Amino acid sequence: MKLTRSAKFALALVASSALAVSILTPAQAATRSTVVLISSADITSLNSGTQNGNTSYNNVPASLTGMGFLYYDADATLVKNTKFGTMKVVKKTANDFQIKYTVAKGQEWSDGTPIDAVDLLVSHIIQSDKYSKEAGLGDPSDGKVTPAFDSVSYSSTYADHVVGLPIVSSDRMSLTVKFDKPLPDWELLAPGPTPVHALTLMADGKKGLQSASANITAKNKFKNWFLTKNPKLVAVGKIWSTGYDLTKIDASTNELLLVSNGGFIVSKFTFGDSMTLVRNPKYTSGPAMQTVNPVNTIVIKIIKDNTAMVQALRNGDVDVYYNTLPTANDKLVLEALPNATTITKVGGNYSHLDLRVGTFTGEAEYKGIFAGNSQRSKDLRKAFLLATPRQQMVDTLIKPVKPDASTLDTQFAFQG
Repeated sequence: MKLTRSAKFALALVASSALAVSILTPAQAATRSTVVLISSADITSLNSGTQNGNTSYNNVPASLTGMGFLYYDADATLVKNTKFGTMKVVKKTANDFQIKYTVAKGQEWSDGTPIDAVDLLVSHIIQSDKYSKEAGLGDPSDGKVTPAFDSVSYSSTYADHVVGLPIVSSDRMSLTVKFDKPLPDWELLAPGPTPVHALTLMADGKKGLQSASANITAKNKFKNWFLTKNPKLVAVGKIWSTGYDLTKIDASTNELLLVSNGGFIVSKFTFGDSMTLVRNPKYTSGPAMQTVNPVNTIVIKIIKDNTAMVQALRNGDVDVYYNTLPTANDKLVLEALPNATTITKVGGNYSHLDLRVGTFTGEAEYKGIFAGNSQRSKDLRKAFLLATPRQQMVDTLIKPVKPDASTLDTQFAFQG
């Protein structure tokens, strides 16, 4: 399912149960260096932050190829990733709230380019409506024009409260961001890293990996473009927005598109068939990966039919089956498979209820009953949410699979 900028207010209605099944026995798993997963829909982009790329299916390779200040573990617990860096509040007053993000030294992108705070600046571009307008990148609130960076993250808490430009430290390892008031969820606003040297090189027409000195020059160029709101950012935005929408990845693909700081790098891809990722030897940006009998290759097969998925698992063609919208019958079928382990856990998916509160790209101005921040609009939104039969939905949809399921009791979409 695709998310767009309409998803401004999401209510987590149910604790969705997920079934994960592996055909590997413990002895087999210890000797396997390749793991085969299933995607139930097409992978369409390596950038899940764009309007077209923001799907749960694109997020799978994104999670394998990128790491930042935070991540969610297997239990959907938010973990501070100190391997990548640290963040702390450095000033807190009623109208001046500043956060300093520091990137841990010694990290490299998969092409060997050092990771630093300059790599965090794209996060400001793709979240700040004001910056987009001032830099000539387009007004994200204008439904008739697509901004140069076609991001799903505009018109957000960040955009509403950020003040000025983020400041890069003299050693280039820290970024300080100022907001106009204290924000209780400030940790969730942490900027994610982007290989800005690769974006800059592609905007300049480069078709492959470059030398170390060329990469540093490109990164410095991007920083200058950012600070001066240079028109060249339009070309960078085009690459960011559409350059990663690939239908095939092979030896002829521009390797600048594949630069990663996660545990894996995409090596092969055929749209509608499969994607192959291989271990990133430069990876130090997150939890240590297994060194004894390690997984060196991950293959994601596209199988859209549920019956075919189960058959592939039974045949040993795939190692892991994952279903975020299972039925009681699905669980029974999977539990009957020989040599397979079935795990039922609470997980998250993109099934959610959105209340529209404003206008977003591509549509006419929204003036409905939930629009804006008037007391009437707030009361109507509250009444609608209180009237939603959350417990009934859990009882009907989730408990047949996970009897101890309960409502999440949160107004925000389930994370993880």
